[in-house]
Amino acid sequence: MNKSLTVAVLGYEGYIGKKTVDFLLQHPLVQRVVGVDLTGSNLDIGGGTQTYAPHGADDVWGVIDRSAGPADMTFVCLPTNSREDGGLDDDLVGKAITFLQTNPVIICSTLPIGLARSIEEKAAQFPGADIYANVAVVPHFIGESKYYIPEDEYFHPTEIRRSKFIIVGATNPRLRRKVIDFYAAAVSPSCHLVGTTPLNATLAKLFSNASAAVKVTMANQFADICAKAGADYGEVLELWGLNPLNSKMHMRAFKADRGAGGKCLPKDTMEVLTWGERNGNRVGLLEMVAALNKKLYRTHKGEANEWRYYNEL
Repeated sequence: MNKSLTVAVLGYEGYIGKKTVDFLLQHPLVQRVVGVDLTGSNLDIGGGTQTYAPHGADDVWGVIDRSAGPADMTFVCLPTNSREDGGLDDDLVGKAITFLQTNPVIICSTLPIGLARSIEEKAAQFPGADIYANVAVVPHFIGESKYYIPEDEYFHPTEIRRSKFIIVGATNPRLRRKVIDFYAAAVSPSCHLVGTTPLNATLAKLFSNASAAVKVTMANQFADICAKAGADYGEVLELWGLNPLNSKMHMRAFKADRGAGGKCLPKDTMEVLTWGERNGNRVGLLEMVAALNKKLYRTHKGEANEWRYYNEL
């Protein structure tokens, strides 16, 4: 394979950004990786990767263009944290799409449902000519948890190139094929490479994290039931897991770490229930999950933590 591509990573200092850089540095088609950050830092992160930081989002494309000459692809790994209303903040990602113009853009950030729909709608209005037709949504299912994930049963929790599946959401069929082929050159032949729409790709990621939050919450609730009844939840869980229909992933409950926490489960669950409320489709189950976790955090940690934006409806 010919190593000829220059690839930019916007938001390289975040967790997903760093893992994306690691993946690209090992990619057989990538010659150079340019890391661009919006925090004002300017560091050399090694491995042939140079980093350049603009002084604000307005000059993102200019910096990538001057540094990479221009880049053949740009990966967007910017944060989409929770707003005070509970939904995901799409400000940085939205600006990145606008300023990156017609360069192929691969978004690894978890998108709000509204932005994913907007990408599809605008791409349909101007097929082949609008900037949104050159956007692919590729959610990565890796995380920062220290919880052990058996790779043979699930997937590698930290390395993109060892993924068992890659989802590529794009409205432009040529772009979808291009991105799938790009990943295919670096992952295992057994990796499932699935093409879909940006909205479907986004909802698959949100569904995954929301369902994990449901399982963690249920585990905590059932552990309380076992304690009240005088039973051993650990033993009950082992017996429950003997049923092949049940998966024990996300089902352990820890007295010192109650509830569904972390950076992704709360904010992605909140995005789903907030969007549903705004659009006349309240998600009662997720409302209960949010309320229970907010109570768990206040009771055991003295704060609402990641669930603090949930207000009972």
